[in-house]
Amino acid sequence: MDLVPALEEPLRQPLKSVLGPATAKVMAEHLGLLTVGDLLHHYPRRYEERGHLTHLADLPMDEHVTVVAQVADARLHTFASAKAPRGKGQRLEVTITDGSGRLQLVFFGAGVHKPHKELLPGTRAMFAGKVSVFNRRLQLAHPAYELLRGDPEESVETWAGALIPIYPATAKLESWKIGKAIQTVLPTAQEAVDPLPDTLREGRGLVPLPEALLKIHRPHTKADIEDARSRLKWDEAFVLQVALA
Repeated sequence: MDLVPALEEPLRQPLKSVLGPATAKVMAEHLGLLTVGDLLHHYPRRYEERGHLTHLADLPMDEHVTVVAQVADARLHTFASAKAPRGKGQRLEVTITDGSGRLQLVFFGAGVHKPHKELLPGTRAMFAGKVSVFNRRLQLAHPAYELLRGDPEESVETWAGALIPIYPATAKLESWKIGKAIQTVLPTAQEAVDPLPDTLREGRGLVPLPEALLKIHRPHTKADIEDARSRLKWDEAFVLQVALA
């Protein structure tokens, strides 16, 4: 019998039945996530504001990172190689910036066509890849990316201030793919059984568990994030105390 019945049906549904076997397999093998409840409790590591670009100066070497940045420059080069002896090899070099630091993205061969059309100067996107050095410059080779587009009806101020959750990710599963999976299961958060008695929760000014899960994954304001974190951290301490008792 569970001491804290926070993950009852439908939160105990296996991810395979909700997201499909391929995605569920990657989540299980690389993140240890097996159920809808597991995924809902895979919280963002941090949040980015679309109008505030990520600092690029302190990127860790040889690690898989996710950054939010703006395209400053994009150039397509042709060259001769063993596979393209007539000088028809192609390399796309894209420079992204956060206003103070820069990072180079490199795409080769057939992989240049899509980013060449999409990564135009001024475009904002999330980029994920392994940080390396080439010619003494930091770069991401063939990074995955997701363009950040605003809703046509959204005001510029609302779009720029939107909070983007950045999830603990792997090379096999980028942050935005995790975000899309969470978007699929997020309505199920309403079914989460709150382990805290109402009197205890209200006495400490804590939001209900379903509300905390919604706010941690889709916050509208920074206050939403603080509300969610306060509640979820309290849950961790509460579960530990119950277990010790």
